[in-house]
Amino acid sequence: MDATAGTTASAADVTQTAAAPSCLTVTNQVSVGSEPLGVALNPKTGLLYVADSGANAVTVINGRTDKVTVTVMAGTAPSTPSGLAVDPAANAIYVTNQFNNTLSVFGGRTDKVTATVGVGTKSLVGPKRLRVRQWRFEC
Repeated sequence: MDATAGTTASAADVTQTAAAPSCLTVTNQVSVGSEPLGVALNPKTGLLYVADSGANAVTVINGRTDKVTVTVMAGTAPSTPSGLAVDPAANAIYVTNQFNNTLSVFGGRTDKVTATVGVGTKSLVGPKRLRVRQWRFEC
């Protein structure tokens, strides 16, 4: 078993990407909008959620078919969806909206926003702050 760790760090002027191990291959590419910032998977439903800050929306992809099923507006402009979290038990998706300092909640069954809640006065993820995501591959 080959285990490889990788990190992607990005800021306004810095991008570093570690290559995936050779045992992983790209099987398909799905267009999700102009500025994807965050991604989350619901392991129970197989749906993948991508925050598209360029469209103020979340693109929902069926992970089994690699097809876009719906695009959900995450908030009013300039909401700029940036982060995502999924609660598989409740089938709820939580979206951080960077520039209007809100958190939108939508249901995975209905793909409708059920609540938008204010979360303070500072941006949740600013363009000059470093964002780090880590992953581990095992082949």
